Amino acid sequence: MADSLFIRLGDPSADVVTVVLNAEGRVIEPVRRSRLEAVAPRTAGRRVVVLVPATETVTTRASVPKASQARLRQLLPFSLEETFATDIESLHFAAGRRSESGALAVSVVARERLDAWLADVREAGITPDAMCSEADGIPDTPSTLNLLVEGNRVYGRRPGEAPFVLEGLSLAEVLDLLAGPSLESAGPQHLLVYMDAEAKRRRLPELAAIQSRVASLDVKELADGLLPRLAVTLAFEPGTNLLQGGYAPKSDVGALLRPWYVAASLLVAWVVLTVVAQAAEYFSLRSEDQALTEELETICAQSFGSTSLSACTANARSRLAAAGERASSGGETFLSTLAVIADAQAADSRIEALSYRNRIVDLQLVVPSIASLDTFQQNIKSTNRFDLRIQNTGPSDDGLEGRVQIVGTSP
Repeated sequence: MADSLFIRLGDPSADVVTVVLNAEGRVIEPVRRSRLEAVAPRTAGRRVVVLVPATETVTTRASVPKASQARLRQLLPFSLEETFATDIESLHFAAGRRSESGALAVSVVARERLDAWLADVREAGITPDAMCSEADGIPDTPSTLNLLVEGNRVYGRRPGEAPFVLEGLSLAEVLDLLAGPSLESAGPQHLLVYMDAEAKRRRLPELAAIQSRVASLDVKELADGLLPRLAVTLAFEPGTNLLQGGYAPKSDVGALLRPWYVAASLLVAWVVLTVVAQAAEYFSLRSEDQALTEELETICAQSFGSTSLSACTANARSRLAAAGERASSGGETFLSTLAVIADAQAADSRIEALSYRNRIVDLQLVVPSIASLDTFQQNIKSTNRFDLRIQNTGPSDDGLEGRVQIVGTSP
């Protein structure tokens, strides 16, 4: 999985806050504040998640039967119609994941606001992979009430329930609203509060006042604000993506193929070069084959009076058979005789003329000396397959010229 870039939107006139997490949920690029358009170059190769204000979205649970995503989006407006005073046609309903109890997580936002957020990020050159309420990043911890404090706002979630955000209330008032004077009836006995150093300093008296109302109180200081804590939760438990239905990202084949463009170009170039090289080799071999065929036809016409290669082959075989080339059992052929002569011949000798008929080779060769001719004769006889008869010898410019006859001794 690729790294994830989280962008937290706020006031349109203010800077956005970003953080980058790797696939293991670790922060690899710390929190930054910048203009939205300055974030676009950092989105390349990363999954982009945009967090929208929880004060402008509603996160809830709905009891609806299991169905396809498209069918759920049709059912949700009617199942939650009584919850909203505004016209449901002006609202966008997004279906999330089901809890163990079967309740479906739902996020609701005014279409006008969603359109405005999308227009802002797209104008900045950013294409989000997901857009969800920042409240979805509040941890859901068994037997623990989680509160995230930022300025005058308190974000929270009771275990197994939808998250909430309250504004302008003290921590004691939040507990009163959730569970009355005591949390015992609400189930969770543990309270975990996340806040930055400034909020901790201001709300220290409030923390002391509520400590007696819970079984345990744990306060964690957020040095870089809420976003890293929200992002870590969403990295492992993705929230409800608002980009559904008509807002779902359109498949961009070009964008999907862009990372493979260089590799694909090299592959195409290799294929083209291979085809061209093979075509060139084919035409070259075809040209050579045609030249050899023409040369063979010329030789056949001179030797056998016909340009037909099949007729030429038949005539050659017939003449070889008549000359005794056809091997009988134990007999020596012309080729095997040549092989013996080549093995027996000295390196400093040369053959001037050679004729073959009925297993008899008449050979005219030039050797440096009588000793060389004698060695050649001994090598031939040592095979026990041939006998060498010296016809005559005489001097030559390069040594000694001899005429010999080699006869196969095998029956």
